[in-house]
Formats: sequence, C-alpha cells, structure tokens
Amino acid sequence: MPTNYDPIVFASSYESELEYFAKLVGRDRIIGTIFFGGGTPSLAPPSLVGKILNKISELWTVAQDAEISIEVNPTSVESLKLVAFKAVGINRISIGVQSLDDEELKFLGRKHSSDEAVLAINEAKKIFNDRCSLDLIYALHGQDLKKWSNNLRRAAELSPCHVSSYQLMIEPGTIFNKLYRENKIRLPSDDETAEMYSMCRDILSEYGIEQYEVSNYAVDGYECLHNINYWKSGEYIGIGPGAHGRLCIDSDNIGLLISEDRARKLALGAEMGNIRSNIESDLEISKNCDLKDHIGSSKSNVMENTMISHVNGACNNGRKNPLQDSVSNTTSIKSDGYNIRYATVVVKDPKSWVKSVNAIGHGIVTLEPVSKEEFANEFLIMGLRLKEGVSEKELNRYLSANILDIVDSVKFDKMRDAGLIEYDDKLKNLHIPLDKLILADYIIRELCK
Repeated sequence: MPTNYDPIVFASSYESELEYFAKLVGRDRIIGTIFFGGGTPSLAPPSLVGKILNKISELWTVAQDAEISIEVNPTSVESLKLVAFKAVGINRISIGVQSLDDEELKFLGRKHSSDEAVLAINEAKKIFNDRCSLDLIYALHGQDLKKWSNNLRRAAELSPCHVSSYQLMIEPGTIFNKLYRENKIRLPSDDETAEMYSMCRDILSEYGIEQYEVSNYAVDGYECLHNINYWKSGEYIGIGPGAHGRLCIDSDNIGLLISEDRARKLALGAEMGNIRSNIESDLEISKNCDLKDHIGSSKSNVMENTMISHVNGACNNGRKNPLQDSVSNTTSIKSDGYNIRYATVVVKDPKSWVKSVNAIGHGIVTLEPVSKEEFANEFLIMGLRLKEGVSEKELNRYLSANILDIVDSVKFDKMRDAGLIEYDDKLKNLHIPLDKLILADYIIRELCK
C-alpha cells in the first residue's frame, strides 16, 4: 500500500473499474472466488476491502459458498485486523509466514518473529474456521535438511489446512543477487534443494496435508479454489494496480467501450496527459490476426490487486471435491472451434492507475487477444502443474482439439517412455507423475509446441 494514499479515493477507483469490467463481460456471471493479493493488501483498512466486496455483489451474483481470500503478514498489527476482515466478508486467510526460524526470517528481511507467526496462525484458524494457508520458503542461506525438516514439522503441527512452499530464487537486481555474487550467502546445492522439495511432500503428507500442485499442499477439501481456476485455464477479472486477467469478451462490448474511451479522451483533451489505453490498437490487431506475444503477469508491490474468478450457471465451488468441475465455460464454442479470450493488464503505478480510472473509468493499458496456439500452451503450462494434470474434456470447454494435438508428439513419446509423463488413453488425461513434479518446468517447456 502507498503510505500516503487516500482510502476514499482508492475505494472510488476500485468501484469505477469494477463497473467498467461489468460492462466489458456482462453481469450474468456467478462469482466463485475473490482474492486480494499482490504486495501487501492487508495494510488496507478492512472498510476498503468491504466496499470492494459490496460493489462486486452489486454488479454480479456471488456464490453462497464463494472463496474470498486475502494475503496477510503475521505481524501483531495486521493480526489485529483479522476479526474486521472476517466481518466484511473475507472467509480465507493466506499468511506470509516464510519461515518459523528467527535467523531465516532476519535473512529474509521479515518484520515478524516466529512466535508472532505462530500466534497469528492460531488466531486466524479460530476466526476463519481453519481456512488458513501458510507460505513457506526453502533453499535459504545457511539452511540445511535438518533446519528445513524442523520448519516443516513445526508448521504442520500448527494444523494449517493449506501450505504453499516456494524455493528462494535469486533474481537479478535484488540484494540477494548482490550478496550471492559477492559470496556473502551460501545456498544449498542442487541435490540438497531437490531433497528439500521431496521432503516437503513427505513430511506434510504425514500430517494429512497432501500435494496437489507443484508448490501447493492441502488437507482434502481445502485446496485453493482461486488458484485452481488459474491452473484450469478459467476466466478471471483483475482490477487494481498491476492486475492481470483472462476473459472471454463479446466483440460488440469491446467496440462500444472503445467508442466511450474515444469520447472521454476528446472531452478531456490535454488534461489526459500521459494516460492512454491500448484497447483500440489491440482490437485492430485482433481484427488483422496479427497477434503480439503473450502478455504475462504484472503485479504491484505497493497496492493490492483483486482477482475475481467467475463461472456460468451453478457454482461448483463446494468443499467436497474442489478439483472436480471447478471451472465452467462461459460461452459456447464458436464455429472456428475457439472461444477467443483476451489478456488484460492494468497500469502498475498506483498514482497513474487512479488518474486513469478517474479520467476514463479504468486503468487497462492492454486488452490483447490470445491466439489458439497461445491458449493451448497456456493450458499445458498451467494445467500440468496440477497433480491431476489436464484432460481433453477440460480443453474442449474452450478449444475444440485433441489433447495430444497440442503437444510436441516426438518429445511426448520420449518423455512417456522415460516415465516423465503419463497418458490415460481411455480418460484422455495427461499428467506428470507425483515424484516427477519437481521437473515440471522442464517437462512442460519440452511438451509445448
């Protein structure tokens, strides 16, 4: 969150952008999940979160059993807000614990202690009826197998319903990269890191927390439905600074909104400054079938973005079988065998976002068509991260194609023979064996055409 932001202004901007998206996708959607994430959303006052949720309920139908999550840090200040978040409609908490070792927390630059994290977890479990997820990081400076094992067991003994475990990645331009290049930090070897990954699955499983995705583990029935929607190539709306989305949009709606954008820009004239929307140029690209490269995720570090996933018809987000039928197609397959979808990206800078929303009703800087080939690759890239993999039935919700037609056939045969991929000819299901999920990035990269 920006330190000098005005909650009233931000609330108004979120409400305006939601109204814009309602025009874009229509209001006949049932919202299955809502996720406040990206940066530090819990620094926002609960009243702001409540206003956003009220606006969503005003514009669309929110399923009675919708999963509504927010990311929080386990500091004492943020823990005090948990009851207030519950009161405005949040029903699931994701806590950025990162580690339960104070030395590791200091290395990561975290403001909380391991004791504060434990208190926050226990409090969140009571308030949210155990719907509490923990984020952990492994392969840290000075971390060995014993330390990681202790971390995992301490976390598991707190009985969370969900755990996300991520390897520390040294990114260019970060303080960690500088320290690493100067040999001031020592990271585990590749073999140790691989063992840490396997250890996570084995230890959490002892406590009934089973792996269901490359980096995610859950008690049966408590998988993250919002992320499952991503992995199953469902549609989702992204609002707020840096948010991204994937949407099937009627071309008539796009044309109408472009006309509105033009009119507002003409009316504002020079006051528009640097505000611009690429929607019009992107639509021309769509018409000419001259597609640009796929646009990736863009997340703000200073303000939350809100992701809303939706389904058409009855919401299937029950607690019993969250991995079954958790995504429904929103439109029927078109005559060319593909429901064209659009990648949306919202401007990242919070001040620019507010200025843009005030001027033209939204902060979208890109509304870009996703080609059949791009969608097929996205379907594999996201879906093969799941333990259950991908199926032709799910693919056909969006694209009329055989599952084996969207993979590299030569590499598929080699990987199947090597036991890196499994294919059920009867169910037409393609998945990576559980003990090979550690190689998911490599396997998926090789399979994509």
